[in-house]
Amino acid sequence: VTGDVTDEKDNCSTGINATFTDAIADGDCEGTKVITRTWSLVDKCGNAAETQVQTITVLDNIAPTFTCPSDTVVNCDADQNYHTISSLPSLSDASDNCTSAESLVKSYKVNGSEIVLGTTTLVPGDHTVTVTVTDLCGNDAECTYTISVRANGAPVVTCPEGITVECYANVPT
Repeated sequence: VTGDVTDEKDNCSTGINATFTDAIADGDCEGTKVITRTWSLVDKCGNAAETQVQTITVLDNIAPTFTCPSDTVVNCDADQNYHTISSLPSLSDASDNCTSAESLVKSYKVNGSEIVLGTTTLVPGDHTVTVTVTDLCGNDAECTYTISVRANGAPVVTCPEGITVECYANVPT
């Protein structure tokens, strides 16, 4: 895919082929490279053509991949009217074409705010969690799932005692 010299020719020699040597340097982020390829052509009499230099830049423009967590239902914490987020899905299948799995950056936001384990609390209802996985070249993939927080048990209500009231004229019923 990097190309090949196809027009080698000489006024006396036939069947000559250009050769190359590569100098490889790391690119701006993990998995990217800059290849400086120097092409040479020598005829059968030892005459050398002027060397040609080709620069090949290997970029990473592909976002990581991962499986989005499933929607989940949780109960409020014991005797509380909220749920504290104490763990997050591991995204163990997250991968990238250039960045190692260990170097991928994973972030989680609930209703637009960063999640802080053990501190972020959710009241009863449905909450949107946005998961973003970013590689070292800045490519990212994103998905959303829902955490539904449900109250523990039925609500408790105490009714007032029965009372008797008198009916007055012109009182709406």
